[in-house]
Amino acid sequence: MVLNILNSDFQWLEEVESYIGELVDEGPLTNAERKWVHLKTSITEEIEKIVGGRPNIRVHFSDYSDLAPWETDLTGEKRGYIRHISLEYDDEPLLIARSIAQPDEAGEVFLGSLNARPLGTLLFEERDWKRSKNILAIRTFSDVYGRACFWENKKLGVSLIVEEFFLPALTFYNRS
Repeated sequence: MVLNILNSDFQWLEEVESYIGELVDEGPLTNAERKWVHLKTSITEEIEKIVGGRPNIRVHFSDYSDLAPWETDLTGEKRGYIRHISLEYDDEPLLIARSIAQPDEAGEVFLGSLNARPLGTLLFEERDWKRSKNILAIRTFSDVYGRACFWENKKLGVSLIVEEFFLPALTFYNRS
């Protein structure tokens, strides 16, 4: 069964503002949603286990853009280098992600050079990346829940906010 939650053209995914989430209280989250928000391992690898195969990555946007007000509050920046992707299995999007690097050459080179490589896998494989213990619950304009995590690699001079939104199709696979 395929849950068609997005139109086939992915039009709303290509609009930068569609990815911008907002901070939310964790109270209304279900236990299943809370599990995803607080997962301590790679979400990409967890999705591989659930669907029984490697998800494809579709890059929707990779360039400088404005930050949401809450992102500006956290970073002190109004703009950043941003990458928007979706993780898909059998052409069905399971997760959308927004990664934000500081607005400088190091951030641009790092995120811009990833192409279709999964950022999550890289962050967990390379020892120089450190994740903050603070994980924030977030949601999109259409009430798709997710999380925001902070990562830093002092050796590369790159700091990131990685926002991941768990689409309804992922919940379907998680129940199978």
